[in-house]
Amino acid sequence: MATDDDLFPRETSASSKSSNLPTNFAGKNSLAAAYSDKLLISEAVEAVARMLNAFPNARDGVRGGYIGVMAELLTRYPRAVALRCAHPIDGVIRECKFLPTIAEAVKWLEREQLPYRNAADREHRIAEQLADRHRFDENDDREPLEYRKHVAERVKNELREAGFRFPEDRTTPANTPGFRRFTDDELRKIYEPRTP
Repeated sequence: MATDDDLFPRETSASSKSSNLPTNFAGKNSLAAAYSDKLLISEAVEAVARMLNAFPNARDGVRGGYIGVMAELLTRYPRAVALRCAHPIDGVIRECKFLPTIAEAVKWLEREQLPYRNAADREHRIAEQLADRHRFDENDDREPLEYRKHVAERVKNELREAGFRFPEDRTTPANTPGFRRFTDDELRKIYEPRTP
């Protein structure tokens, strides 16, 4: 049987709603994986039962249909969001005076799953872009490298004529005509220690 900490992950601060989300783009820890990870119906029923503990008289008056429908609803959303929704203190019941209706729960779940959905969409777009780039690189029918270097040099020369200076255009001792480095022996002769 799951404990409260397993069913209801706690946030560390008020501003950390999205900081608990995984941030890498590969494997089980990706947001796309978190977005697609759903509760089993048995876990959802247990979570709804714990949520009902917040209402002292609700257990007697609630029919099995409410628990089943609410559990079915929770199975349609990411696990972390569904468990937070059913939390008896910090979940959807925090915003309701009475047992939450399905509409109230859907509104809460949709709002809370938005960071997961956006991140999963972003990961999907990134994967598509990387696949497109890979296909483009495999089927690269562009000009040869030498031609591209020639075009780049031509553009640089046009920019130089317009007054633009590139780092390699600056005068340094290394690119000054006639410059030659001193050898170690020549430097020793120039800078001999003087005897008093």
